[in-house]
Amino acid sequence: MRLRLTLVIVVMLFGASSSLAQEVGDEKEPELRAELMRLVKDDQKIRGEFNKFRREHGLFGIDNKSANEKLDSDPELKKEFLALANRMAEFDDGRLVRMREIIAKYGWPGRGLVGSEAATAAYLIVSHAVRDVPFQRLALEAMKKLPPCEVENTQFASLTDRVLLAEGKKQLYGTMFFVKPDGLLAPNPIEDEANVDKRRAELGLQPLAEYIRRSNKAILGKQ
Repeated sequence: MRLRLTLVIVVMLFGASSSLAQEVGDEKEPELRAELMRLVKDDQKIRGEFNKFRREHGLFGIDNKSANEKLDSDPELKKEFLALANRMAEFDDGRLVRMREIIAKYGWPGRGLVGSEAATAAYLIVSHAVRDVPFQRLALEAMKKLPPCEVENTQFASLTDRVLLAEGKKQLYGTMFFVKPDGLLAPNPIEDEANVDKRRAELGLQPLAEYIRRSNKAILGKQ
């Protein structure tokens, strides 16, 4: 079976929100905060290994077509890649089980409950649950129930777009990108694109064209 890569770029835009960060120690559930931080540490560790492998084998920063062609031309490389990707997916599934339990008990773990860092950890774990879109939708709906000060605007926008695209719809905020054949970024399809900057401004995000320009400038600077 031919491998199909899904290398989705999550544009976080941290720092664009006008909401204040929760200080560590103010959270209502310190034990849950500590658990989320442990979970995200594991999440980032396996992703670090995966990205290191991609960089070492020329699979990082290229479009899906080129990556698949490279893997198909080297069966041993493809075998190693799939083994690592499958291990990452298995670990993600394990964390997903626990996140289901947490959201069922507490709702979305926002800043007031677990603090800013752990709320971000919860977002990262849920955003990586790509094999269970209904759960991502459930998590997004739980996020919507909280006051704006409880949720980072960039995280709300990113999870919204991620879920919409996974459901076969167009994104609203333009936070999800793909890599073009030339190595630069371009946004996935956007609903009512003429008003995307209006929606972004409501969340304190900079205009989409400016962010694309800066992102691609940074990429060109590294080439």
